[in-house]
Amino acid sequence: MDVSTKLDAQLFVVCLALGYLARCHAPRVPLQCGHTCNSLCDEKCPEICQECIAGARAETKQIQLPCGHAFDVEWLDEQFLFRNVYEVGHSGDVTGFRQPAQRVTSILDCPACSKPLSGVKRYASIQKLRGLHGEVDQAYARFGQLLTKFESQLSTYENGLQLRFTIFCSSITLSPLANAKNQYLIQQRGSGLDEFQTSICNFRDEFVKPFEHGVRAITSLLANPVDYPVPVLPFALRFKLLYFKCRLMTLTEGLATARFLRGQNDPTNALQGIGLGLFMLAQDHARENNEGINKYIQECKERHLKCLEVEFRLAQACFVGYANQTKYPSHHRMNDNTGSGRIEELVQAYPSTAGRFKGVVDPILGFARGASLSSPLLEVLGGPGVHHELGEHQVGHLTHCGNGHPYSAVSFKHCPECGPKAPPVVDYNAMLASDSKAWVADFMSNMSLKK
Repeated sequence: MDVSTKLDAQLFVVCLALGYLARCHAPRVPLQCGHTCNSLCDEKCPEICQECIAGARAETKQIQLPCGHAFDVEWLDEQFLFRNVYEVGHSGDVTGFRQPAQRVTSILDCPACSKPLSGVKRYASIQKLRGLHGEVDQAYARFGQLLTKFESQLSTYENGLQLRFTIFCSSITLSPLANAKNQYLIQQRGSGLDEFQTSICNFRDEFVKPFEHGVRAITSLLANPVDYPVPVLPFALRFKLLYFKCRLMTLTEGLATARFLRGQNDPTNALQGIGLGLFMLAQDHARENNEGINKYIQECKERHLKCLEVEFRLAQACFVGYANQTKYPSHHRMNDNTGSGRIEELVQAYPSTAGRFKGVVDPILGFARGASLSSPLLEVLGGPGVHHELGEHQVGHLTHCGNGHPYSAVSFKHCPECGPKAPPVVDYNAMLASDSKAWVADFMSNMSLKK
């Protein structure tokens, strides 16, 4: 999947442009007239030599814009609010970022003809910083589309496994001579899912995480929460949740295969042995993932990602349920550590986001306590998920909620990660009873004072 050509890591051009901050010590190339160019390092020299016109060396440096017009650097800096972002020395060289950075200009065109300033390195960083908001907007749309695509592929793969399970069962041969063939069939059941899981992890590590890190680093460097709030991005966590869903599907497949193999009347007991090994492996994986998911639940809490926290906790409940389904002699039941109270609290407090999982909370928590699931796992976990809407993010309407979560104001009425908190439930009967008692006590007190 060649996503690099579509994302192209445009944000990191900012980092490359910041290399211009280094002072230039390269010798200046003389003009055709013999005078030294009085422009800045790496900028185009003016076609008209100011020293020839004035008869003396110019005191100010100039930049010639792509349109052909040339201006004093100091005057252009004022027009483009250059010193709102950078600290500039007496010689005009940039010495670093201004802390905190101020408002960036909304216009980066030639003051004479209004043509864009493409190719002028001194203002390239401002151009990119001005487009930072748009970069996040474009990435949100692209990552949302890919997330929806991965979720759809995962659901398709689950349905395919269920359809092929009957074929797999009929292909197993109860014969001592068929052990090699049977082992090959068992290994092939999960190989495709492993490749899909690897593709998700690679995309997350190579594109999503570096992008989020770059956005946070640049906005933190600007240190201006008014013009450049540090966005709280959920992309990497959402792709991690997709990874855990892959692990849940692997456990689903492994346990189904183990039950089938354990129930076979194999005279060599080879299939029963493989089935027992799959049971033991499934419990180890369930326990490992149950513990590993806690880190991401904590990240969701710290970033106020209410909906995503519920999704992680429900996935954790599924791992607990699978761990407790592995019935073999050395099996130890895993305690339910999924924070069911926290799930119910979030579902009730944030009905437009976490509340979308209200209908699946009881079945999944019941599964963690030993009950069975009536519908396929990913249908229960992913049915009401927000990933479908993330894929419909409309570019050009990006906004942020109070917790820093970016979202499209057109695609979503409220932030899809936290949303508005529901007003507390008021027990009016208790309030009236309490007020009545207080009123009677106050009345009796006043009557005693009058006496």
